[in-house]
Amino acid sequence: MAVRLKSLDIVVNAKSFTDFDIKTDLIVMFIAEDLKMDKNESMLNDSFDKNISLALKNESFSAEPGKTILLHTYGKIKADKVLITGLGDVKKIDCETLRKASSEAYKAINKKSTRNITILLPENDKLLKRFTVFDLTKSICEGFMLSSYEISLKTNTDKLDSMKIEIATGSRKNLQTIKEAIHYAQISSEGVFVARDLSTLPPNIATPEYLAKSAISIAGESKLKVTILGREQIEELKMGAFLSVARASAREPQFIIMEHLPENSENLKTVVLIGKGITFDTGGYSMKPAASMIGMKYDMAGGAAVIGVMRAISNLKIPVNVIGIVPACENMINGEGYLPEDVVTASNGMTIEINSTDAEGRMLLADAMIYAKKYNPDAVIDIATLTGLCAQAFAGVASGLFANDDILKNRLLNAARITDERLWHLPMYDEFGECLKSEIADTKNSGKGGIGSATMFLKKFADFQAWAHIDMAGLASDDRRSYNKKGIGSGYGVRLLLELVRQYT
Repeated sequence: MAVRLKSLDIVVNAKSFTDFDIKTDLIVMFIAEDLKMDKNESMLNDSFDKNISLALKNESFSAEPGKTILLHTYGKIKADKVLITGLGDVKKIDCETLRKASSEAYKAINKKSTRNITILLPENDKLLKRFTVFDLTKSICEGFMLSSYEISLKTNTDKLDSMKIEIATGSRKNLQTIKEAIHYAQISSEGVFVARDLSTLPPNIATPEYLAKSAISIAGESKLKVTILGREQIEELKMGAFLSVARASAREPQFIIMEHLPENSENLKTVVLIGKGITFDTGGYSMKPAASMIGMKYDMAGGAAVIGVMRAISNLKIPVNVIGIVPACENMINGEGYLPEDVVTASNGMTIEINSTDAEGRMLLADAMIYAKKYNPDAVIDIATLTGLCAQAFAGVASGLFANDDILKNRLLNAARITDERLWHLPMYDEFGECLKSEIADTKNSGKGGIGSATMFLKKFADFQAWAHIDMAGLASDDRRSYNKKGIGSGYGVRLLLELVRQYT
């Protein structure tokens, strides 16, 4: 099983700063290129015999984003060390700048000798004009927390002690807001960790059944209702599209349903989140080349994101009805496997001619969207590592977004702006679907219409007033961000979907 190596306990403490008496291993302070120190930072500088301002001058510290200087205090103040971290040009600072700077600060800390850290919240007036105290605190905490994630299956791996982070503020009036922001950052990051766990674990561990058991375990620590449908129940629902993909695997498919239904739910909006759960994708008989199979354990990253965000939504007690649906199976090859030119029937009776067995994710999503209609949702969003073409088009920097409703589209784009889990809106031209016309069935499952044809296939099953499709191919693992790591799932989509759901309150 996976071993988490590090964990963070974040507590909040308000300081009046009548004197700088913080006993801690290290104080982190942030400074922008064109900002003077705020009152609290100046007080720290004075207590430290102005060594901070001297270091900034002597080191020619430009406060570039993420750049750090570590100062030893040699007993001049109670803190052992001070880490100065740059934020860059104040006019360009956004939430992601804060996350990345906080992440770089975390990486600059010696984890073996530093167990207690105090983050001095930057409270310069110019900065507070750009951010609410909530967003400022949340973003800084997220940078630390997301960077703390480690996972290993190596033998003889030592588990490190917890690290305690204290957020120090000079304003008692903001204390409650800071507490709320820390709580949100913790729950959000833990949701990301769930998604990272599931998508990073190898496919012989993170099987469809493992995903289902993980959902059940999460429900045990929250108020989520979880229902798991196995093969017989899926067959009873006549989910022929889903079952066609699953039938070549020795592992039983799992249809995972997670329901967050707060009190007074009949008066609340309802959002359905659907995540593709292909725990390994060989391509089926339209087999992938050997090199292209590396990374196919991440083909369930959309499903992992849904499971992770459902935990966060429940623990934050967000007053929105949210249903998470994850159809999970493997796309394998045996004598029972579905074939190119097969015709299968989805649960709404629509017949599908198989053009490619490697276009399997959309088959799962089709039956999942048909199932979602029973909730009469106000909005449905599916998220999937759907097409290699999308990964090529956006080079793993953004996801493709398709939406049939402008309000939902704009809410998603706003959530993407806040979280920097980027989306790029793409059109749904009818011509994209021309290649899906079949002479013997209602539709083909793929064609030469690129990214658009995959979406137009899904649209046939998306009978909703507000529906959006997120193609996150290329973003399931992303080590270009300082708070992500090479070879580890990114947890993309959890923070994005959480921000989206908040907009329905």
